[in-house]
Amino acid sequence: MFDQIYQRRLKADIETWIERGWVSREAAGHILTDVQNGDGRSRLPLALAAVGVICVALAIAAFIAANWDEIPRVVRLTGIALTVIAANVFAARAAAKGRSGIADLATAFAALVFIGGLSLVGQIFHLPQDWTGGALLITFGCLGAAWLGQSRLTLALAATSAITWQILAAEAHPPLGFAEGVLSVVLILAIGAHAVVFPARLSRWGVILLAYVVFGRWLLLAAEQGAREEGVVALGLSVLPAAVILVSTAISRLRLEGSAARWRDGGLLLLARSAAEASLLVLLSVLIIALVFALDGANPLPASAYLVLPVVVALTAMVAGAVLLLLNTGRDLASTLVLAAVLASVASVMMVVSVPHLVILISALGLAASIGVAMAGVVSHQGFWTLSGHGAFTVLALWLLSETIGSLLGQAVFFLVAGLVLIAMALITARSLKAASRREELKAGAA
Repeated sequence: MFDQIYQRRLKADIETWIERGWVSREAAGHILTDVQNGDGRSRLPLALAAVGVICVALAIAAFIAANWDEIPRVVRLTGIALTVIAANVFAARAAAKGRSGIADLATAFAALVFIGGLSLVGQIFHLPQDWTGGALLITFGCLGAAWLGQSRLTLALAATSAITWQILAAEAHPPLGFAEGVLSVVLILAIGAHAVVFPARLSRWGVILLAYVVFGRWLLLAAEQGAREEGVVALGLSVLPAAVILVSTAISRLRLEGSAARWRDGGLLLLARSAAEASLLVLLSVLIIALVFALDGANPLPASAYLVLPVVVALTAMVAGAVLLLLNTGRDLASTLVLAAVLASVASVMMVVSVPHLVILISALGLAASIGVAMAGVVSHQGFWTLSGHGAFTVLALWLLSETIGSLLGQAVFFLVAGLVLIAMALITARSLKAASRREELKAGAA
């Protein structure tokens, strides 16, 4: 949907650029052709082939299971090993010929056979069930194959199995040991590095989800040791997304030149943008849920909750991200709006968990934060931010209206708060835009 909107807007803009002499008609034709060739239709064969590979792997597993008693043990093991080796050899030959798509599918097929083979080997030798260890072993196997074969599909399998390992480990061994924590961080870095070197949407979302699962598990374990577990979780899941958004925005706006700029503008920039978008969804969701709980009369969170280790780490990262963003962008309007909207969202959640009785102030700050997100999206031309901000404002406004609709006085308070917030944001935006315009005029005059 967003690709189609972008193409329609690009066609309209190119006509204007041609009229102004900025782009020649020949160059405009090349641009439109490149955009049209890069749509989802070019990825359709690979997507269909990926589903086909999964079906073939499942067919092999079902065939072996159906003939379990008839197939000798040596044949089972040899068949599994040869299939994995043959698939990897085929993938290597395809990669050598430049057929990256086929190599990716072949590596993924080998990984699927490896996954099925683990369970079959366990049944052959009647090994005790260890789903947690099995998930971790699958993660290592898929991760190694993904790096050796440059396979994006196999990395998605590695991320999925790593998330499964985290969930199973949380159920089997609630305490998070030091070694397990370090291993979790190593897996995040290894999967994230693959997503940077070999960019793919599945890889990016896989490592982002894994990072939040690891942090969420750490946060839950820390919260269980104190009072008001839900308040600590809300605090941590607002501060960490804020830190990710600020750091990601700073990375995307770094002033780099030469090889450093080319490196940043590749997979790292895509990962930063995806992380910022995912974190924005988390932050706005926590903001909405926290505001609902505030109106329902939640108990204040003790100050000691801010000293919980995961919260301290996230707060430190947020402050570092804010400083990094200010140092690299100065008084850039888009960056300022991002910083203001993110900090307003975090401040709203902090007020909910610390002083929930200030409902009117919290509501005003929450509405301002959602409007700020939409404004940041408009100024920086990021449709996802604009849509998310409008969605959050709509949800918050409808919820507040439903809470105050019972009396005329309540309605008056609601519309007064909403009106004052909108007017204040409009005045701030107008002054910011004028200041930005004056700075651009001064720069143009100096040049």
